[in-house]
Amino acid sequence: MNQVSDYIGRADNLGERALNAKDGRDRDGAEIVGFYKKGDTKGARVAEQNTMNDTGVPKKTLDNKRNEISPKKWEREGVVTGTVICTGMGSGKNRSCS
Repeated sequence: MNQVSDYIGRADNLGERALNAKDGRDRDGAEIVGFYKKGDTKGARVAEQNTMNDTGVPKKTLDNKRNEISPKKWEREGVVTGTVICTGMGSGKNRSCS
C-alpha cells in the first residue's frame, strides 16, 4: 500500500478556504509553498502543478486524486518539465514521465 502524505491545493484566501471547504481536509497546519497573482486562474493552476511536481505524485505519494494539468499539456501551459514527473516514486529527478 502506498503512503500518501501532503495535499497540494490552491486558494486566493487560505483562511476563507479553510472555513468553507467541504472536502474534509484539515487545513489548520497548511503551509504556503508558492505564490500566484490573486484571481489568475491559469497562474494558480501552473503554480499548483509545479508544486505537485516538486513534491510528489498524485494518488501515490500525495493526497491529490489527479494532476491539476494533464502532463501532455505541461509544455503548452508553462509547467516546469524535465526534472519532474507524472509517475514513479521518489522526488525530483528520481521520477520520470513515461
